[in-house]
Amino acid sequence: MAHFLATEASAPIDGIIFPSVQAVGDAFNIVLFHGAARIEPMNVPEGAEISASTGRWAEDGWVDDYEVLEKVPSSQGDVDNYEQEPACPAVATGKAAPVAPRDADWRDYSLRIMPESVRVHHVRSVEFATDKFAVKRRRQEKHGSIDI
Repeated sequence: MAHFLATEASAPIDGIIFPSVQAVGDAFNIVLFHGAARIEPMNVPEGAEISASTGRWAEDGWVDDYEVLEKVPSSQGDVDNYEQEPACPAVATGKAAPVAPRDADWRDYSLRIMPESVRVHHVRSVEFATDKFAVKRRRQEKHGSIDI
């Protein structure tokens, strides 16, 4: 059903929201379809090296401590606007502008990562409430065209 809604629906549908089976009350799941799930690239300086850590050792043992570190190239002072690369290289240099690859993603950005709001959740347990039903199995003998 979700595939049909994402690809064949006459009106564009960005996704679906449905009740969660894992939580009681007003808990919902959200599924964004491909057209509505493009994430805007983060503003990371060119040449930056990014590393991440999930913790560190302390006197009492391992401490969970999540961090992303961006090592950015040192700046050479302020760059004069005239020294920056032109916005349209084909006009400034007379060379042809690069052609976008065949598989370029032309979707609009619909999601943005807000770094200050990223959190890590350690899930300690998940519980499912279920109802059990026995399945009966019967066998009947056929006699002609009438079942007995």
